[in-house]
Amino acid sequence: MISTLVFDPNADEMNSIVDSFRNEFAYISDEENRLLASAILAEFNRILETSDIGNLCILSFDKENGRRIVDKVRERFPDISLMICVEEMLSPKEYVRPGILASSILFRPYTDEDLASTIREFISSYCDELMKKDTENVFRLETKDGIARIPYGQINYFEASTKRVYVRLKREDYCFYDTLDNLVEQLPSHFARCHRSYIVNLKRVKRFNSTEYVLELEGGINVPVSRKYREEIRESI
Repeated sequence: MISTLVFDPNADEMNSIVDSFRNEFAYISDEENRLLASAILAEFNRILETSDIGNLCILSFDKENGRRIVDKVRERFPDISLMICVEEMLSPKEYVRPGILASSILFRPYTDEDLASTIREFISSYCDELMKKDTENVFRLETKDGIARIPYGQINYFEASTKRVYVRLKREDYCFYDTLDNLVEQLPSHFARCHRSYIVNLKRVKRFNSTEYVLELEGGINVPVSRKYREEIRESI
């Protein structure tokens, strides 16, 4: 999954960006795309705080608030690819600087074709880089909306339930058909079977509660450890 965030205080402009992005993305990639957009800064900040994954971001950038908004985005998602929309008269000193690192810049006023062309290049550049990255860093699964790519570092655990496997993130879940026996053989070594229904990301474990036989993860999450896997888990953490 590619997660895209959009902020523009001009609602009409924001809607044009969203429509253009969806059209271009559908032509370029078969990945699943989740797009979250707002024209209200407080709402956009809530989107940032509650999103587990952020890959692409399109922001309206002005002298008054642009740098502060970019800083918040970079703080939440340091590696996010950024496209900014700026007034042509704005000095490049405001947005061509190390802390911003925009991959694409769209100058106002712009035409519909300018918008589509810039977004097309923005998406294509990101997808090209994505193909070059080591695929061992992400878990891929097919959903009804396309291919979801989930960074392993975002996964808390996998849970088998009702003939499906659920990928549990901090705030989101995805499900697919597989077995844990098959899945555990495909995952990196820091994922370990701890129960017949669970595979846990050991890098997310804070401690092993040997009284209640649960693994305590970040965010107050507990994952059970069955008798069969207790010794193996003790040695792994």
